[in-house]
Amino acid sequence: YLFTFSVRLMTLNDTIYTSLDSWGDHPVFILSKDRDNRETISAGQFRTRISELTDSLRAAGVGRNVAVPMFLDNSWNMPAAFLAIRELEGIPVLVKKAWRRLELEHVFSRLEPSVILCDREGLSLLGDYLEDRTVLVLNDDGTISTERRGIIRPTEVPEGTVSINYTYRGHGYPLGAMVGSKAYIDAAERYQSYV
Repeated sequence: YLFTFSVRLMTLNDTIYTSLDSWGDHPVFILSKDRDNRETISAGQFRTRISELTDSLRAAGVGRNVAVPMFLDNSWNMPAAFLAIRELEGIPVLVKKAWRRLELEHVFSRLEPSVILCDREGLSLLGDYLEDRTVLVLNDDGTISTERRGIIRPTEVPEGTVSINYTYRGHGYPLGAMVGSKAYIDAAERYQSYV
């Protein structure tokens, strides 16, 4: 008799969820709007937001190897959207919302994304780059609305790519680094050893 066993490797999401499960209702984010105004987000709230965003992104057509540039403010919605995209085996693309036309031109001409995730402010910033693309807007309440509809298609990336992170490397234009799970986990472990 032959027995086959399917061994599923731990993904980045699995590693994060295992950690979150041990947090219970303790805060995993503390949002400071000003000195006296703070909001805490528990592990349970964070997991719920990831699940809600996953459902919305799936309904919009995001799936395996679909590159999704995220033009979002730095808030707890950004890591939730990142993990939701990964839950669907999509490729979150980290870019800076404040980039000028030169940087945006480079990213869009190289990556040719078929879908974009942004907030309301991003719609006006990305005006010229929205045509023929599916444009998903992450609203303040964590819901996603579809502003434009295009054909969503996967991007060719090496197996094991978790995200594409655009950053400067001294060349005058941003370069996209393809990052795998191990790089994220190693970075988190190194950071944890310091704090």
